[in-house]
Amino acid sequence: MARFKQEAYAAASLNHANIASVYDVGNEHGIQYIVLEYILGRTLKEIIVEHGPLDYKTAVKYAIGVASALAHAHSKNLVHCDVKSQNILVDTKGIPKITDFGIAKAVGQSNIQGEEKEVMGSVYYLAPEQALGQKVTPQADVYSLGVVLLKCLPVICPLRVILRKR
Repeated sequence: MARFKQEAYAAASLNHANIASVYDVGNEHGIQYIVLEYILGRTLKEIIVEHGPLDYKTAVKYAIGVASALAHAHSKNLVHCDVKSQNILVDTKGIPKITDFGIAKAVGQSNIQGEEKEVMGSVYYLAPEQALGQKVTPQADVYSLGVVLLKCLPVICPLRVILRKR
């Protein structure tokens, strides 16, 4: 319940073209709800899985949109803490929108959640300091966006070329 409220109020405080808008938050008969903008499109992960790596111009366009959204969140002292391709929706016009502020933190808050001292976030995308449960900063989101960008692009690995020649 606390996590739901945190996501709802964090997302509702943000107004940016590359952030999924929150239209309403409430509680009806003990059931909490959040009304988000409907985005006709797919997640960035779905696009990559279906079509393979993106061309660099498209990948950079998406990264710039998400970076702009994150800069807006950071200006409000909010760190997303779970930037990943599954949390980036791309609409039918090619506009990326970040969503799921469920584990967002105020700048400087610890990334450790609950009594079990559980680190929150998606392991593959976590910045090292975030994985260690240290205080989160906007740099953690920038690191995660870098991982997203890496996943968008074709991997050119010189070692792979060297090993093939042997």
